[in-house]
Amino acid sequence: MVTKKGIMLRFLTGLLLALLVFGFASCVGAKWFRLTSQASTNFADLAAEIQEVAKSPLPQVRPFVFIQDAETYVYFINDRTRRNTMWLNDVTYSLPSPAECEKQTCLCLCTEFGDNEDSELRECQKLICKSLPRVEFSPDSEIIAYRSEDGPRRQTVRIIKCVANTPYCRGKDGDISVIFNWWDDQKAYEAIK
Repeated sequence: MVTKKGIMLRFLTGLLLALLVFGFASCVGAKWFRLTSQASTNFADLAAEIQEVAKSPLPQVRPFVFIQDAETYVYFINDRTRRNTMWLNDVTYSLPSPAECEKQTCLCLCTEFGDNEDSELRECQKLICKSLPRVEFSPDSEIIAYRSEDGPRRQTVRIIKCVANTPYCRGKDGDISVIFNWWDDQKAYEAIK
């Protein structure tokens, strides 16, 4: 004969087991499918916003809320940064340059990098790039914006159309600086303040 306590115990045990299996499956799934659709759409919106600021005839600073999934990094491709690697905080990042970025400026998001025995090397294996025709980035503003598990998922980004003596601008009038506030707090832009 099954008692009420036995039924309740069996129910609670099954519920606990189901929650554990669901939690484990969610963690595994998050590692396999690193880029969420929200972060992918937001990355495309950031590229569009940079182009809008670049088209503006007037200098401006436009804020943008950037959503970035964990274990991804954003980088810029232009004539100064079109190389294979960049170094930041004791880590070397590979910066692949797809064909559409060989002769123009691009903003790229590395969504997956290989597990390397050397933890100081992140080799990008899967990326999304948006070309930014006629956009020139201000020198030394092109950093790697890497997000680890403990970094913020959302952060404010300032898109600056430069004019003489503007903070975060070292190039000519009309250049664009894209300043990730979390990285600014980490002093990544000290050279151009």
